[in-house]
Amino acid sequence: MGVAPILEWGDGDPSKCQFAGTSVDLRLGTHFRVPRDLGVGVIDPVGREGRSGEEGDDLFPLVRCRYGHPFVLHPGRFALAYTLEYVRMPDGLMAYVVGRSSWGRLGLIIATATMVNPSFHGVITLELANVGTVPITLYPAMRIAQLVVHPADGLSLPSEEAVPSVPPSGMSGEGAEERKRPGSKYFGQLPGNKQLLFKDRDIPWVAPPQARHIIGVVGPTGSGKSYVTNLLVERGYRRYSLASPVRRLARLRGINDSEVSVLQDLGDELRQRHGEDFLAREVLRAVRRAQEPADRLVISGFKHPAELALFQRDSRFRAIGIAAELDDCLRFRAKEMGIDPNVDKGAWEHMSTEFKPAWQRDFDDPAQPACGQSVRRCMAKLPPEWLIANGTGGSLSKLREEVEALVQKMERGGLQ
Repeated sequence: MGVAPILEWGDGDPSKCQFAGTSVDLRLGTHFRVPRDLGVGVIDPVGREGRSGEEGDDLFPLVRCRYGHPFVLHPGRFALAYTLEYVRMPDGLMAYVVGRSSWGRLGLIIATATMVNPSFHGVITLELANVGTVPITLYPAMRIAQLVVHPADGLSLPSEEAVPSVPPSGMSGEGAEERKRPGSKYFGQLPGNKQLLFKDRDIPWVAPPQARHIIGVVGPTGSGKSYVTNLLVERGYRRYSLASPVRRLARLRGINDSEVSVLQDLGDELRQRHGEDFLAREVLRAVRRAQEPADRLVISGFKHPAELALFQRDSRFRAIGIAAELDDCLRFRAKEMGIDPNVDKGAWEHMSTEFKPAWQRDFDDPAQPACGQSVRRCMAKLPPEWLIANGTGGSLSKLREEVEALVQKMERGGLQ
């Protein structure tokens, strides 16, 4: 089962975690459909009189409410909304969507099409109704409902529900001033990192829903990351790299970006200036801007744990770690450069002298500032089953076999 994004993991405080036993708290998205005032006396579902209810977008126009701005639902009014989270259900599980009791006591009824079938994937449509006597103010990213999950007994059939698509992010909607009373109980339902939501038009770590598989490639310099990335491109994955923004900066400054140390300096500069996860956010913006969304993405160039953590908030993301020590990377780099250490010892010594400091800084150099390179800490965030030990003297065939076996198992659903 996948739910993304998860904005609060708890950090030891259960009240701040979206997970509770067999349920997951769902948040209100930014898009709403508000029924028009049709000026007719009746809506006949079969269309014999009045309006038929089949007008779709004409009957329920789409509006967008930005983060930090209110959506007011007046007494006796009804609106459709969408969850912030994208949900993917496996074949063996089903779920029900229920309203949170704190909203029910205010008169807000979340009368959703409550059953979520096995194999469903998409955002969930919520049917909001204010049955109270006063208007209710809602804010995007508030916890609005709960997804209660349980095993699906018997035959599991594909969902016949229409899969809701994520509403377009470019829609503009009316919004009022940012909320003024942060001490309110309901304001506390906004995620802890709400300032990031208010600042950005879209949640930056959500990749397009067309992406079924997102793979990251993590490893020190010379470990074979480019080779692994090329293998995935051959399998139909679209390539993105966290080094791309760094190379763009180098070109703007007229700097030669072929030197590893130059890219390291520029990468550190960007992290210190814009935040530790800046390069990851830039890549995700490029993913969203792509005019032809891909269902498979491969992302390389992770150097800092914050970059990896940003992607790990998406349940579709997995990262392959290439666990290679310095000697292995030296041999691998020598093969890439066509250097035989037993024949051309001068070239080998020259390559080793330049390579070792870059590798040590890339992997984990305690002398580097907090925003610097730390592939070692990135590798520590990966589960053991996603680590590949490339300690075979840089054997490309061995590396290819292990990567293909790992990816095939993941795509078949045998590796979580």
